[in-house]
Order: sequence, then structure tokens, then C-alpha cells
Amino acid sequence: MTFTQPSTHRSIQLKADSAVLSTVDATDGAAVAVQTAGLRAELVDDGYSEAFAAAYCAYEPDELAAVDFVPESAFVQTPGPNAGSALQP
Repeated sequence: MTFTQPSTHRSIQLKADSAVLSTVDATDGAAVAVQTAGLRAELVDDGYSEAFAAAYCAYEPDELAAVDFVPESAFVQTPGPNAGSALQP
């Protein structure tokens, strides 16, 4: 799974040996709403139009999926010479 901050392109990738699909609950849905609102605001702050940010962050709540996993390793994925290097705990 990869996480990226749009304003800086800082990216971190987490890897696991296994993952399991699970049921989305109300807590998951609330977390998605909070994270999506934050991403949308950051995109607008970075100069993208509100219409673009809204379309980019749109999702159907009944199409959400939850993935449970325990990260085994983490890597820098920020573009540049250190991309792909392991993050140390």
C-alpha cells in the first residue's frame, strides 16, 4: 500500500506477506470521509480546481473495501535518488 502527500510528493510504501479483505464498518466509512476531505483540501490548496478535487476524491460508499494487513517492511517512494530504499524503524 502506498501513501503520498500531494503537495510534496513524499511517498511511503508498506508491504506485507499477506492481506485479508474484511467488512467495512461505520468507523472505516468515517475514516474514509475524513481522509478524503483532507486530500481534497490539499489538492485545492495546491492549485487544483474544486471541481477537479471533488471528482478525484469521489467514491461510492457501498463500493468501499477494507484490507487488513500487518506491515512487514516500509520503503521510501518519494521520487528521487532514495526511492526504493528501506525505511528503518
